[in-house]
Amino acid sequence: MELVIVVSKPHATTVLRDTLPGVIHQHFAERIPDLDHEIRLARREGLQSLLIAIINAVVAVLFFAIVLPLTGSNLAITLGIGLVTILNWVTIWHTFEFFVYDWRNLLRKRKIYEKAAAIPVRIVEEQAR
Repeated sequence: MELVIVVSKPHATTVLRDTLPGVIHQHFAERIPDLDHEIRLARREGLQSLLIAIINAVVAVLFFAIVLPLTGSNLAITLGIGLVTILNWVTIWHTFEFFVYDWRNLLRKRKIYEKAAAIPVRIVEEQAR
């Protein structure tokens, strides 16, 4: 695979042919450390989300195991159970979304940058019409 850039005849100079490939490679190579930093931050956020989801799940289990048998069935307890269930669902979904979708997209983007930083670049003159 290669990147082919078509330029009009007045712009197809030797300087352009010599410098543009390096500039393109440098552009993507300089983005990789920024993306690595973003990946580290995202990993930290994902682990924090996982911890929050675990804490929420423990609170929900304790709530269901302790409070529900003591109080029986009433409207306040039913609403509390619903709230705890929704909070758990949201934190678990956020964590799942991070590890399944966000993390994978960051890694895919990094691979694209690595390939673009090393791709052969060819400058060609636009053909007369």
